[in-house]
Amino acid sequence: MTDFHDILYQVADGRARITLNRPHRHNAITEQMTSEIETALWEADDDTAVHSIIVRGAGRSFCSGYDLDAYGDHSELRGSRRGRAAFDDRAWQLEKMQRPLRAFHDVHKPIIAQVHGHCLAGGTGIAMFCDMVIVAEDANFGFPAARAGTLPNQMWLYSAGPQWTKRLTLTGDTISGADAARLGLAMKAVPLELLEAEVEGLADRLAHVDIDLLGEQADRQHRPGTDGCPGTAADGRGDGYPRALVGKHRTIPRRDRRPRPQTRSSRPRRGVR
Repeated sequence: MTDFHDILYQVADGRARITLNRPHRHNAITEQMTSEIETALWEADDDTAVHSIIVRGAGRSFCSGYDLDAYGDHSELRGSRRGRAAFDDRAWQLEKMQRPLRAFHDVHKPIIAQVHGHCLAGGTGIAMFCDMVIVAEDANFGFPAARAGTLPNQMWLYSAGPQWTKRLTLTGDTISGADAARLGLAMKAVPLELLEAEVEGLADRLAHVDIDLLGEQADRQHRPGTDGCPGTAADGRGDGYPRALVGKHRTIPRRDRRPRPQTRSSRPRRGVR
């Protein structure tokens, strides 16, 4: 088994548990953490004893977002080639940061997010990349980084719909776990003291499902769309709503979303003078 630093990995009772393990930073995301999450997801996917995967956080929070001290500002690394920083450089860096998390869309086992405490900014991305989110009623759920111009991946849009996504991401306001469940950002909200039992009970149910059947369901429901790209940081380029329906969800091919040029026969005819 791989040795990890920023996460804990455990397999028992037909499930793998991935615990984000930087409690002193409210499990803020580092590049090493995303790499370790990717490795752990593939280890769980390859383990025939594992029927489901639980993602949770150590300490007082699920995840407070990206650790800006760990990542820093990388815009100059690529912007220097142009002699100036450009939006595309920042979008490229954002995509690079989230690339390991595409494994959430590719593994064949159902993934459950067990959310408590703070679930903010990039932490909401990790939660909503999971197939099912169960949250403590008093959790703090939101994307305050939107106030600084950083927007979430469009799983928000897929889960909560356009109006509430705009309401929450334009303001950066946070909501309770109970409200997150009412809006569709989580499957269910329960009191904090019942959260672990609720998640483990669902994992118990999944442990009775044959892993080949789980894999078949993944192939039918969870495969990337025809553009082959999950809806992660690519949404930072402004592709908009259709990008929400990617990864484990149905997508609209990119070529079908582009406006078609008018042909001679399709142009409106002018009246004859």
